[in-house]
This record gives sequence, C-alpha cells and structure tokens, in this order.
Amino acid sequence: MNRSVRWLDRCIAYHKQSGKQNVQNLFAIVQGGLDPSLRDQCLDEMIKRKEGVAGYAIGGLSGGEEKDVFWRIIKQCAEKLPEDPLTLHNIVFQAQLMGRARDAIMEGRFPEYLRSFFRDYFGKDGYPEWCVSALRSVGVDLLEGTTAKVVPGDGAKWEYSDAS
Repeated sequence: MNRSVRWLDRCIAYHKQSGKQNVQNLFAIVQGGLDPSLRDQCLDEMIKRKEGVAGYAIGGLSGGEEKDVFWRIIKQCAEKLPEDPLTLHNIVFQAQLMGRARDAIMEGRFPEYLRSFFRDYFGKDGYPEWCVSALRSVGVDLLEGTTAKVVPGDGAKWEYSDAS
C-alpha cells in the first residue's frame, strides 16, 4: 500500500513534467488488499493527492474473492472517495473481462479469446509491440490470422497512446 502511494507521487511529478495533462489522465489506484484498515490508510493518502489525478480506481481485487468480501471493499472505497471522479466501470470491465477469460481457459480457447479481445480493443490502431512480444513468449501469436499492425515500443512510456 505504501509503495502504491510513493509510486503515485512519482507518477504525478512525471505527469506534470511530461506536459501530457491534456491528452492523458492519471488515476490513483486504491490498494490495501482485503484489510479494511489498510484500505482506509490508502484512501486517505490517495485523496490527499486529488489535485494531481483525474480520478480513482479500486485496485487489489481480482474478482475471485468471495463476493460479499469483494463488495464490502467496493462499498468501503466508494463511500470514502470523492463522488465526481469515481466510476465503477473499471471494476465492471475487469469482472467481465476476467469472467470471459476464465470461460475461454476452461473451454480451451484462450489464444483465440486473446486474438479476439485485441482485435476488438485496439482495432485498426495496432497492437502494442510489448503485448505481442510478451504473449508470443508464452506461445500465443496475436498476429495469427490478422493483418493488424504492431506499434513499436516497450510500453514503459505508453508510446502507443498516440497511435491514432
């Protein structure tokens, strides 16, 4: 949790320095696992930095937790975070994504699922090279059966964010 706070401080400083505040948003990711007191500490620290972020994401949940624990953590965070920049789309998106990924794994069609996801998500803008390389290293060729372009870069500086 403390590492996430320190990381956010570095990200805010770099974001200001980069001059990309008008083209790229920075979100604070609330951590703390399933421990309510760590969550509260992280929430307090992230909220102190509200002027440096566009909003908040609730992190540290995989969707595999018991549902009552999962929603208790969501409720705790949502009640404390400022209302305006808080959205639950990242949680819903992650839960749906993980559910579809799990189904694909169980049905033995995970590589096809990944190809479909990347095609739908990145479309004609091209696939980040680091994603293509990372998945190729574990035997999944994202480019199989497609003419998608590959956008160079390792992802460390979000080179592909200006692809469109």
